[in-house]
Amino acid sequence: MSDLQSYLDSLLRRIPGLKAITVCDRDGVIVLSSPAPVVAVDSEGGEAVLSEEQQRLQSQLAVSSSSFVLSSDQLEKVALGSARTLVTSHEGRSIAPTRVYLSLTPLVVGLAGTAQVNVGMLLALTNDLSAALAPLRSTLAQTPH
Repeated sequence: MSDLQSYLDSLLRRIPGLKAITVCDRDGVIVLSSPAPVVAVDSEGGEAVLSEEQQRLQSQLAVSSSSFVLSSDQLEKVALGSARTLVTSHEGRSIAPTRVYLSLTPLVVGLAGTAQVNVGMLLALTNDLSAALAPLRSTLAQTPH
């Protein structure tokens, strides 16, 4: 898992405007996540913790990932095929108004970025993320629900 965590952290450093990554199961449970390097200092222990804003962002990604899975399931039921990606752009004061969701069954990867993030670059990560997450995907696929 630490290799996967390092990989996700490296994506945050490499891609300008990328603020958060979550890897969720189909129910929206976060399996892995990578925060942007925006942290608050815990006054008691001095350890770095996620800021409230980052926690909210990761929670939003998880909830939306679950909604993406439900929508994709409905598309399959009406014979339109499954949705592999979803790109959204939100107005407002969010630190990451651009969201990209990638279906890597049984996982959903949520990527949140600024309005200026290169969406094409995020979509181009699909194959790399699929390969990096292959062992985890295989393990989860074998786990009874």
